[in-house]
Amino acid sequence: MLKRISFFLVPMLFALVWWGCSTPYVKPSDPTEAGRDFLNATLKADYKVADGYILKDTLNKRLFKNYKQWYNDLPEAEKSAYSKASLTIYDVNKISDSTTIISFANSYKNQKRDIRLVKNHGEWWVDFAYTFTDTLTQTGADSTSTH
Repeated sequence: MLKRISFFLVPMLFALVWWGCSTPYVKPSDPTEAGRDFLNATLKADYKVADGYILKDTLNKRLFKNYKQWYNDLPEAEKSAYSKASLTIYDVNKISDSTTIISFANSYKNQKRDIRLVKNHGEWWVDFAYTFTDTLTQTGADSTSTH
């Protein structure tokens, strides 16, 4: 009897654990939390999450692709330093119902920067070009990254 119960129970428990672990990522509805998620994902090089925040226009996709290449070319010690860094949010400026600018820095570089989030179709997106158009288009990428 115990073997029959375990025969059915073990696969059922495995299925529940697998299903629970594969819950799709849901973007926050708050611009501050969305910005924090994006910035933390870039610090940790979690591009599965970060890519989901980039505005889906040609310029933003190209700039973020350049940024990822720049990051991939960094020495391992520097990548490690970024991944261990913490994020500091200095200011959140709600420009309108659909635009928010977040001033931030990370503990590794401690360089204050701004990033703009825009709401489109009910979701918050990062306008990567707002912060990085000059540096990433001229050099392919630059150390003035979101890191």
